[in-house]
Amino acid sequence: MIAVIASETGGTLDSLLAENLAVACRRAGRRVLLVDAAPEQACRAWARARAATHLRPLPDVLGLRGMGFGERLARELDGNSGTRHDDVLVGAGSCDSPECRSALVAAQVALVPIAAADADPAHHYRLIARLNAARMFNPDLRVLFAAVTDDGTLADADLARVRAYAREVMGGRLAQTVLPAAILHGAAVAAGACACDTDGARAALDALCDEAFGGRRSHHHGRHEARCGKVQTVQG
Repeated sequence: MIAVIASETGGTLDSLLAENLAVACRRAGRRVLLVDAAPEQACRAWARARAATHLRPLPDVLGLRGMGFGERLARELDGNSGTRHDDVLVGAGSCDSPECRSALVAAQVALVPIAAADADPAHHYRLIARLNAARMFNPDLRVLFAAVTDDGTLADADLARVRAYAREVMGGRLAQTVLPAAILHGAAVAAGACACDTDGARAALDALCDEAFGGRRSHHHGRHEARCGKVQTVQG
């Protein structure tokens, strides 16, 4: 499975989500390769720190960006072809970057973290346009939006807002898992650590990993709310 984390501007949230999902997949026993294609190369720096501090599990991380990215990614995927890794997760930076465009054409899943306040097509249409353009070349691309909120719960009005935004993309849908922003910001206190290393954050990230990569699926209907890092699910 090839998944791309896509957002309008890229940045810290994307990198942190990529790191956490890679750890969640690895903990579930899946062999995962994290391709860091963002200009900051934050995932590579995180992986070096994680290796130096002997934290486990440690996903494989490859820095890959710049001229010829599409061809180099294709060679990596062809050489891999499921023999070394079960999943390839690409942190590609801004949706307008050449790396993100190439990765979306190759991927089965685009995972899009989004805050309810940003779910406004009038002001944030660039991401919608990029994802729809990618699906013209890759009609099998599944686009999964993951809501990120302050406390991991989603009010009815925000739920409707994010769901409507997701439907602007062909085949787009809202993930059942809602991520508390604290999971992805400042939760890791040690170099190389990530939020997924803590019991409180693990459930939400494992649930999102399952949705994105087709592992265990939530069969809950309706909406369930919980605090303290547990999972809220929303009906898709």
